[in-house]
Amino acid sequence: MEKRNFYNEKDVGKTFLWAIILPQLLAFVVAYIFAGIYQDPKALENSLSYIIVMTLLAQIGFFIVYFFINKKSKINFLVASKIKTKFSVRNMFVCILISLIAVLGFVNFIGLIDGVFQKFGFISSGIQLPMDNFGWYMLNVLLLAIIPAIFEELIFRGIIFNGLRKRGFWFAALISSLMFAIMHLSINQFVFPLIMGIIFTLIVEKTGSVVYSMITHFCNNFIILTVEYIAKSTGFNLFGESISGVMSIILFVLLAATTFVTIFVIIKKLMINKSKTQDNQQAEKGKKEHNLWLYISLGVGALIWLVTIVATYFTNIAK
Repeated sequence: MEKRNFYNEKDVGKTFLWAIILPQLLAFVVAYIFAGIYQDPKALENSLSYIIVMTLLAQIGFFIVYFFINKKSKINFLVASKIKTKFSVRNMFVCILISLIAVLGFVNFIGLIDGVFQKFGFISSGIQLPMDNFGWYMLNVLLLAIIPAIFEELIFRGIIFNGLRKRGFWFAALISSLMFAIMHLSINQFVFPLIMGIIFTLIVEKTGSVVYSMITHFCNNFIILTVEYIAKSTGFNLFGESISGVMSIILFVLLAATTFVTIFVIIKKLMINKSKTQDNQQAEKGKKEHNLWLYISLGVGALIWLVTIVATYFTNIAK
């Protein structure tokens, strides 16, 4: 059987369904194993090996899903996911610029949204790696910047966005970004992944390569981690304290909107794609395809997201 060079909506549905379920199953198994090793719940929570393994689980799940979807369906993943080995130095610098603008332009708006959620009792929680020294900082960069930038992009832009592209860019961009936001299983971490997901799809659309969305994804996470490390090491927060008040809210919303428009223009005007015609021809294949797997996976993902945030909410109240 000849390998195909594109994804379809059935691939998309199965990918998202397993990408949302498999990490939860792995987390359950790992938690059960570690609970047997550490009898004391507090000792388990403070176990660095447990924290590191749990941090990696989602990415391990994504790797397994990506490998088996391509293997079982006999897909030429390099072509279908748009993994291109030829780099443009210009595009790489634009990726860095976009990351800087995004972090600086969205940070106050995201802080504002997070503040609203916290007032309603939705407090950010979860397993966090220490960042007490440079060694831990570098491990954070590896586990939370480099690895997610690769595997999350392969899943959400490589398979899901490219698999939905036949329905039109904005349909593919919005649905893949919604799935990306749902994957974080947190109401506090919903808006920023949704916005960045759209930006990542714009980059893939313009450049014809998922490699540049990986670079932007990495730079974005790297900047956030670096700012956090500097704040913990020196007590100096580069972003300063959040500001309250009606005028500040208006300014933050306007700044976020301006930031998105600016990034949109930068991608359109500064990024280059030497194989645009070929990419567009590939995107038009099977344009009328519709598959029930897409809607089933989206419904299941939304349900898991809802159950998770409700459970987290009541857990925080109980504490």
